[in-house]
Amino acid sequence: MRRMYGALVLAVMASAACGGGETPPPKVPETTAVTTPPPPPPAPTATVEAPPPPAKAPLADLIRKNEGDFIKALMAHDAKAVGATYADNAVSTMYGAPASVSGKDAITSTWQKQFDAFPDMKGGASRIFHTKDVVITEWAVNATHKGEFFGIKGTDKPIGFSGVTVTWFNDEGMRKEEHVYWDVGTVMSQIGVSKMKARPIPALPTKPEMFTVQNTDAEKKNLEVGKAAYAAMEGKGDLKAFLATMDEKVDWDDMTQPATMKGRGEAEKWFTAMHKGFSDGKMATKNAWAFGDYIVVESEFTGTHTGEFMGAKPTKKAINFHGLDIVQAKDGKAVHGWWYANGAEAAMQLGLMKPPGDAKAADPKAAPKADAPKADPKAAPKK
Repeated sequence: MRRMYGALVLAVMASAACGGGETPPPKVPETTAVTTPPPPPPAPTATVEAPPPPAKAPLADLIRKNEGDFIKALMAHDAKAVGATYADNAVSTMYGAPASVSGKDAITSTWQKQFDAFPDMKGGASRIFHTKDVVITEWAVNATHKGEFFGIKGTDKPIGFSGVTVTWFNDEGMRKEEHVYWDVGTVMSQIGVSKMKARPIPALPTKPEMFTVQNTDAEKKNLEVGKAAYAAMEGKGDLKAFLATMDEKVDWDDMTQPATMKGRGEAEKWFTAMHKGFSDGKMATKNAWAFGDYIVVESEFTGTHTGEFMGAKPTKKAINFHGLDIVQAKDGKAVHGWWYANGAEAAMQLGLMKPPGDAKAADPKAAPKADAPKADPKAAPKK
C-alpha cells in the first residue's frame, strides 16, 4: 500500500517540475498498525487421579480367612477347594513319604487320594499355635479305610491317629510351605497289616486351645529347657543332664507307640536304648517356638545304627530322621511331652520296610520286621 502512495507522490512531483500548476501534492493518508491479539491460553486440563488401591488386610486376618476356607473344604472333602488355599509354588512335606509334593496341582491331587482312601474322614484340632506367618496345628482324625492307602486296598476297618502340621504363609495369606507329622505305622497296625499293637483311635477334639507368642522371660526360659534336653542327647549322651530337664512325674506320649511313657524311670530306659542303638547320634534343632507354658520344636536326628534298638539288630546304616515335640513346662522342667513323627521314615532307611506302593509293603508277613524301628523315634527329641 505504501508503495502505491509513494508512486503517486513521485508522479505529482514530476508533473510540477514540468511546469504544471501550483497545486500542492495530496497528503499521504496515515496508516494505523493493527495488532492481532494473542490467542487465549488453553483451558486447564482436569487431572483425574486413580482411586488409591484398597488397604491390604493385616496378615493375621488373611491367615485367619485361609484357615477358615481350609477347614470348610476339608469338612466337605473338596480337594479342589483345599488346594485353592495353597500358593501356586507351595511345597508340602510329609516326613517318611518318598518325596515332598510341590505345586498347588500336585498338592490337590494328594488330598484327593486321601479323600478316596478315607471317604468318611472326620477330624478336629486340639491345639493351635500362632506366631507371625506360622501356624502350628495339632489335630486328630477318625475314618474308615475304604480305598487304596500306601498300596493297600481298602479293608473297611476303622482307623484314627493324631498329627501336627506346621504351616508357613506368604504375604497374601496363602499356604506356601508345610511340614506334616503323623505315623503311618499306627494305621498299618489298625488295618491289620502290622502285627504290632496299635495306638488307640483318638477321640476327636471339639474345640482347640489357642496359643500365641507372648515374648516373656518365662518363654525364653522354657526354650532353654528344650535346648538343654537336646544337647544332652549328643554322642554318647549325658543322662544326668537329660533327666534334669524333666519333672519327676513327667508323662511322654510318643505317637508312634501304643502307650504313654510315665516318669523319669521310663525316660531313662528310652535314653539308654537310644544311645545303645545310635552311639554317634546327633540332633539338630530346625525350628523352635515358645507359647506361654509350651514349646514346639522341629528336629532332625542323624546317626548310625550300630547297636540293637527295640529288637532291631544293628544294620550299620545311617539314618536321617525328623520329628516334632510339643512340651509343656512348669517351673523350668518338662511335665508333659507329645512326640510326633513317622516311624516309617527310619524303617525305610534301615531297610526294614519297603517304600510305599511296593507290593511287598502290603505283605502282613513282612510287617513285624518293618515295624521294629517304629518305636525308634530316632529323632531324639524325645525327652
